[in-house]
Amino acid sequence: MISYALGVEDLADTRFALSPMHETVLSLRVLRDPGRHALLLPWRRSVADRLGALDVDLLLSLVGDRGALPDYLTPRPSAFAPPVDEELALVRATAPAIVRRPRAVRPWQHVLEPLAGYLALAERLHRSPEHYSGAWNFGPRADDMRAVDEIAAALTSALGDGASFTVQAEASAPHEAGLLLLDASKSRRELGWGSWLELEEALVWIAQWHRARQAGASVRQITLEQIGRYEARIGATATETTAPAVN
Repeated sequence: MISYALGVEDLADTRFALSPMHETVLSLRVLRDPGRHALLLPWRRSVADRLGALDVDLLLSLVGDRGALPDYLTPRPSAFAPPVDEELALVRATAPAIVRRPRAVRPWQHVLEPLAGYLALAERLHRSPEHYSGAWNFGPRADDMRAVDEIAAALTSALGDGASFTVQAEASAPHEAGLLLLDASKSRRELGWGSWLELEEALVWIAQWHRARQAGASVRQITLEQIGRYEARIGATATETTAPAVN
């Protein structure tokens, strides 16, 4: 359990507010799964006929059945009880994702790829810590190191539903290297680790994960399903490799 210790000044700075947008967004969960919100069933019955013709599928795709809500859908109230029009204006003003360095090249890969490498390395360290101690890189193949705008375009296309990005250079932005590469040859050679997903397929997996979460699916179930697909792809569990053990 997480506990917070608050002093007198902390309590004095604490404020409470009502948020019409927060209440509106949470009501979507009641509409989707009334069984979890028995106390609100009278409200749901009272509005069901009026909402019957409304298209709320897109809204429901943005709000999971539990957990955190997207910040841009529930802006921080500016007063104790701001009018809903004011909060809707904040939602409308939400900017699309901004790309500062569109032609910068980065090493992209699905999160399961380096995790498989970490597990393989941990297994080797347990067997022979003297041999496997040191620095290791887990990075994509050379042809999967692409420019930022290529990845943004491919990912927004895979996400669909109006996903977009905009290129906007920031004069005051901190310096960023135009080219970042990772040499994972040591991991491939000594651990038998490799990149099993083509970059385009990895982006599809990422989009599938986010769409399923937005549709209210269990994040745990989505993740386990993709882990299972990944293990099937490499033909064994992610901790098994073809590299010989060092005694």
